[in-house]
Amino acid sequence: MYEDIVMETAISTVPHWYSSKYAKYTYELSMGNNVFRFQSHSQLTLKLQELQIYIQNSLKGWHSHMPANPTPRSLQQVEEDIAVRWLEIFDSTVDWNKFIAYIEYVRFRTYENNRVMTNLVIGGGQGTLSLSDADIQKVVDPLSTSMQVYFRVDKELRFLDYQEILWKEVRESAEYRFIPEFLEPFASILQEGEFSVHLHRQGDFFIMDSRGLLVANRKGRWHIYDTQTFKNSVCGIMGNYTVGSNLFELMFDLSYRRHGALLVYDPEHKVIEQVVNPKSVIGGESPLPDAARAMLSPVIRDIGLGRTDRLIRKKNLFLEVAGLDGALIFDDVELLAIGAMIKQHPNLGSYLGARTIAAQSAFKYGGVPIKVSADGEIQILFESSDDEGLLSDAEMTFM
Repeated sequence: MYEDIVMETAISTVPHWYSSKYAKYTYELSMGNNVFRFQSHSQLTLKLQELQIYIQNSLKGWHSHMPANPTPRSLQQVEEDIAVRWLEIFDSTVDWNKFIAYIEYVRFRTYENNRVMTNLVIGGGQGTLSLSDADIQKVVDPLSTSMQVYFRVDKELRFLDYQEILWKEVRESAEYRFIPEFLEPFASILQEGEFSVHLHRQGDFFIMDSRGLLVANRKGRWHIYDTQTFKNSVCGIMGNYTVGSNLFELMFDLSYRRHGALLVYDPEHKVIEQVVNPKSVIGGESPLPDAARAMLSPVIRDIGLGRTDRLIRKKNLFLEVAGLDGALIFDDVELLAIGAMIKQHPNLGSYLGARTIAAQSAFKYGGVPIKVSADGEIQILFESSDDEGLLSDAEMTFM
């Protein structure tokens, strides 16, 4: 009993593993007579192969410890075990369980009625006093809360140094990276083999290395990231490498702002024809913007996600207009509409929520919607295809 629930929980921890009838790559987990198949846009990397083997070998143990009625907490333990194993694949000499236990302890502490935050950088060397020592908590709690201040610790969470990242050390990456914008200073200073651990005031928990995000825990849910594979999956969904790469950077920032958003990639202008408030249209052949959008259009219309020089110059402008009620519709070259209301598709089933209905309608009209919920969850709807060109609907969900 509950074999499928355990296997589905394990698969959902890896965002670029999804479920679809047709796909280029299909893998499976099995428990008893139950087989759970999942799909991927590309072949598993060596690290992901190792993770799949670990999951397969752990299924019976997880299932045996599952209560008669599985609870979110019991399923979260499956996710946490997978997250720890993923981190161990990158560096097995770090006591990851100790770091996670420390963060779990700190995230429920307050200092002057505010949640405690912390930033840690794990490096080489042997430290002195452990940060988890109860005798130092009153001193440590209000420290390393700025997004450019951190404790440098060893692999056993022992204190090495207390440091600040200077503005001159913060540099723009030449590569696409999947991290929240507020972690950019740490991405600038991390060296090969180093890791950083972050607890934000909202309770979100991140672990990253110099290449990007490795693990995230948000709303109690764990997700692991193989950054390059994940980026390639997003690019594959979009069918345009540059658009996918730019969205790869932007999605997490939208999620972190927790305002909700609906982005619709519409390269063939199929969705823009279904907009019921034409004054939201600022691009295309015959825009008819209202006064406010006409005022903004010269500044924001040319924010093209297909630009090869990336979006850094107007990134925050894009993030702000994406937060308007309604959909932000775009193609490779420009923004087509902001705050657009999409006509409900006649063949749409039953869904709750205006943003979900708009995303499903945009998908059925031929666009690729990226829905960001107010709680931070990101959902991409797309068509998955196999080598023979057969298609089926699919979705990628993560936080």
